Amino acid sequence: DEEMWAPNPVNSLNLGTGLSKYANLSYSHSVDLLPRKLSLVAGLGYNTVTAKDFAAPTTGGAHQETRPDEMTTRRLGLVYRPHERVSLFANNQTTFQPQNAQDFFGHQLKPTVGEVTDLGVKLSLPNEKIVGMVTFFRLQVTGLSVVDFAHPGFRVSSGQQVNDGIEVEFQLRPIRSLQIVATFYKGDIRDYYTGQQLDNSVNETASLVVRYDFKSGPLPGLRVGASLFHQGPRRQTGVVGWPSYTICNAFISYRFSERLGVQLNVENLEDKFYSPGGLDMTRRAAYGAPLNAKLTTTLRF
Repeated sequence: DEEMWAPNPVNSLNLGTGLSKYANLSYSHSVDLLPRKLSLVAGLGYNTVTAKDFAAPTTGGAHQETRPDEMTTRRLGLVYRPHERVSLFANNQTTFQPQNAQDFFGHQLKPTVGEVTDLGVKLSLPNEKIVGMVTFFRLQVTGLSVVDFAHPGFRVSSGQQVNDGIEVEFQLRPIRSLQIVATFYKGDIRDYYTGQQLDNSVNETASLVVRYDFKSGPLPGLRVGASLFHQGPRRQTGVVGWPSYTICNAFISYRFSERLGVQLNVENLEDKFYSPGGLDMTRRAAYGAPLNAKLTTTLRF
C-alpha cells in the first residue's frame, strides 16, 4: 500500500502550482498448474490520484477544482519450465502513472495509461557459468505529456507511445576468477500517430563489464576490471539531437584485510565529449564527465 503527496513543478510560463495525492493498492498470487513445470501469476491493483490545482494567471486567479482519476490495473503471467535450468515466461499487464505537469489552464495533466506484454526465456547453467535472460516486449502508452503548440511553454496529455523491442542480460563466469556481465537494449520508442521517435528518447543501449579477481598467488585480494557503455542517438527538439556515444572505464582495487581496502577508478578513458541526458541541446543539457580519476579508501568498523 503506497500513498504519496508530491508538489507539481511550476511551468516556466504558468506560475500556478498544485499538489497530488496518489495511492496504490495491489495484490498478486501465483499458482502451480503443473508442479515444477507450469505456474500462473495473476494480480489486480487499484490506483487513484487526486489533483489539487491552484490558481494560474491564465485562469484569472480562480482556484481550480479538485479532480480525481482512478483505474484498476491487472496482471496475468505464465511461467513454463521445460528443464530445471530453463524457464519460458509470458506476461501482460496494464499501467497507470500520474504526471507532474500542467496545461495552459492550470490543470494537472491526467495520468498515463498503458499496456505492456513481455515474452522471454531465462537460462542458468551449472555453477552459474552462464546466467541470462532474453525478453521481447511491446509497450503502448496513451495520455503522454507533449508540447502544446497552441500555447508555447505548456503541455497537453494527448501523446501516444508505442515501443517494440528486446532486452538481453547475460552473466558469464568461464573460470572462477573471471566474471563478465553484458546487457543490450534495442527499442523503437515512437509516436503512434507520426511514427517519429519521441523527443529525448533512446532506442539503443549496451554495456559490458569484465572483472578479474586474484584469489591466490602473491597478491590475493587484487581485483582489476574494465567497463564499456554505449548509448544510441537521442532525438531532441523534433528534428536534431545528440549523437550516439561509447565510453570506456577501468578500475583496480586491493583489499589489505577484511576491514581495509583501496580502489582507483578511471572514467572516460578516451576523454570524449558527450551528453547522457538533458532537455535540449542548448539549454539544461547534461554533459558527461571528462577523463577523470577517483581514489577511494574503505575502512569497515
